[in-house]
Amino acid sequence: MAAKIGCQARLWLRETQDIGRILPTVCRELAVAGYQGLEIGFAYINNPDDIAAYRKAVDDNGLRTAGIHVGGAWHDPDVVRDSAMPQARAAADFAGSVGAEYLVISTGRKQDGQPTQAEIGVQVAHLTELCAYTAGKGVMPLLHNHQHEFVDGARVFQGIVSGIDAESLGLCLDINWAMWAGADGVAVLEEHYSRLRMVHVRDTLNNAACVEVLGEGDVALDEVFSVLRARDYPHWALYEWSACDQTTDRSTAEIARLNQEFLRHSLS
Repeated sequence: MAAKIGCQARLWLRETQDIGRILPTVCRELAVAGYQGLEIGFAYINNPDDIAAYRKAVDDNGLRTAGIHVGGAWHDPDVVRDSAMPQARAAADFAGSVGAEYLVISTGRKQDGQPTQAEIGVQVAHLTELCAYTAGKGVMPLLHNHQHEFVDGARVFQGIVSGIDAESLGLCLDINWAMWAGADGVAVLEEHYSRLRMVHVRDTLNNAACVEVLGEGDVALDEVFSVLRARDYPHWALYEWSACDQTTDRSTAEIARLNQEFLRHSLS
């Protein structure tokens, strides 16, 4: 079964901070570029109550919603109570209403050092609660990592995945963030492949300066794709743009097309 190729809507931050306003254009350009679906941050949905408008933008262009993305400082009980959990539940409600496959969940970085083991336990408890709520909406929750979960021997990442079973919480592996923290990307993929439902991919030069088109940087992406090809990976692979200075005079639509072609070729 072939992998499903998608794109994070944040690529259009190159053009506007109001992605919700131009969502029909985003979806049209994704469809023309050959993508099967998109992931979008819940924060970019201007009116979560207007399900029909969202579905029209996506469905009329023959796309699927791979995931709705939401974050939270899950180690902080006050933040979770006041904002993170209410927003995440609203995102899960929206994901269920628009037929999204996944709720993609990021964990906020602790600002004053690394989380203690007790704080990792708090994260696990809050994420377990959110997973149960999300599953009740017919949507599978996925853990999305950044760099901070993989520093210090991936202590935070390992604490979460060992604390919540794979049937309750899948994995959206942001392979670049893991590698930039010093992790062996191939080893991470192989160890957690059974939990994997989504992969985020981007490229950089010298581990720092981002490039907007996959393959134009120096990240060893083929080592990652070789693992997925060998296992006939059937789930989502998405291009995710990083906020950076524009590195090309190509249009956003052209960048989307080139990255779709790179992903399709790399996974076939």
